[in-house]
Amino acid sequence: MLNVLFLASGNGGTIKFLHQALSVLELPIRIETVIADRDCGALDFAKQVSIPHHKVDYSRTSPQALRKTLFSSNFDLAVTNFHKIIDEETLSLFPGKFINVHYSLLPAFGALIGMKTLDAAKNVNAKFIGTSCHKVVPEVDAGELIGQSILPVDWSTDNYSELVSITFRSACLVFLNALVLSESAFSKSTLLSKEVSFNPGLSFDISVFDEAFWQQVSLL
Repeated sequence: MLNVLFLASGNGGTIKFLHQALSVLELPIRIETVIADRDCGALDFAKQVSIPHHKVDYSRTSPQALRKTLFSSNFDLAVTNFHKIIDEETLSLFPGKFINVHYSLLPAFGALIGMKTLDAAKNVNAKFIGTSCHKVVPEVDAGELIGQSILPVDWSTDNYSELVSITFRSACLVFLNALVLSESAFSKSTLLSKEVSFNPGLSFDISVFDEAFWQQVSLL
């Protein structure tokens, strides 16, 4: 069983996705706990569905509360969705256990939070957008890549709101694929109106994530 811990500051979209995905896929994964550094949607969701949860005060100069909570948790991987940079010593205490999900094709648009990456891509008229899951190192968004997705984009004709949805959905799938450690060759899947390429290829049946599934995630 892979125990996954989330560090959260925002609405918890990735947590909600994984919670729903585990209800439709038989995978040896469980959400072990959610640690939030503020009142947020992720913390509210953890309370709602009875996931163990904690709220801690954290800064790079005052990391003690976070470290204590991490040491008391039984986790194999921690997903760093904090809107803060984790200090190097905390990372070193749990080597190889921190990963992150980013809404861009790293190294492009590193250090941006959430869908600000999409705005940045539009501002420079990027021809491709995508998502990345990577190992966390002290340098921001510079760790080894575990998986990525990519799709071509035409800012003059593509619907921006739809691109936001596709980016979120493909990031979720890249993240889940990283948890199951797929080693397959790249694959392609259609999300909404776009064909998205994944590398490594998805190792689960994407058909279970139909539109009703994604709508449910958005309502959580």
